[in-house]
Amino acid sequence: MKKYSLHNHTYLCKHALGSSKDMIEQGIKEGFEVFGISDHIAYPTKCTSFRMEFEQKTDYLDDLKNLKSKYKNIKILRGFEAEYQRDLLYQLVDMFKNDEIDYLILGQHYQNVHKENTYYGMISDPSLIKNYVDQCIEAMKTGLILFIAHPDLFINNISKFCDTCIDESKRLIEAAIKYDVYLEYNAGGMRSSINAGFSQEEYRYPRYEFWQLVKELNAKVVVSSDAHTPQQINDDIYQLACQQVDELGLNVIEEINFELYQERVNEFIKRYDEIRINGL
Repeated sequence: MKKYSLHNHTYLCKHALGSSKDMIEQGIKEGFEVFGISDHIAYPTKCTSFRMEFEQKTDYLDDLKNLKSKYKNIKILRGFEAEYQRDLLYQLVDMFKNDEIDYLILGQHYQNVHKENTYYGMISDPSLIKNYVDQCIEAMKTGLILFIAHPDLFINNISKFCDTCIDESKRLIEAAIKYDVYLEYNAGGMRSSINAGFSQEEYRYPRYEFWQLVKELNAKVVVSSDAHTPQQINDDIYQLACQQVDELGLNVIEEINFELYQERVNEFIKRYDEIRINGL
């Protein structure tokens, strides 16, 4: 039995196919014990066309709640893939407080979700690389993040793995170790890289040099399909990703400690009002 699949999208994000029900039923068919839906979170202000509308958020959460009750032969988890932004932290906290979600993964696509002017997958400026890592670390400090999706996205547009890339990658990986946050080896990036004809050493992400540092520092790793159709949940690329992390000798977590994660979330929620006043 496969243990878990936690990075899965639905048609609501406007760049995927299949409903939550479609994805879950495929997850059952593929033999996963734990299956999560983590569509791109909706924000009160429109920042990009690649996510659900804010008005659809309630329907999404209600649907996941009903599906979680319906399917007893698999553990269903409700989640979001979210960016971290300090002025929107309340939104993440409130969803945990109201028992609307079970987990969050960090997909830090934008410097500012209210604008589309800085997509981290297209940067090369050292100050923006540092800013990406700063935001990821601040997010990890909260304890709300289960794992970082495609943590090496910020190197996507950089051909040479420069000194800044090395230093900032190490800073990100060391923080993940400190705050016990998993790093995701992402099959979605592999799909686009393989389609472009790249070898493993040439992937834009998962970036080979980054994962060599992950191995060196022995950070905890999860492998995700980043499925945007039901057929991608356990496709050949996902299976290749699982094979590659074994060949790289990465510290892959076979079973996620959700109890410890929930303790971290609860602790942050208790401290949130004080943190909101005084800062992290």
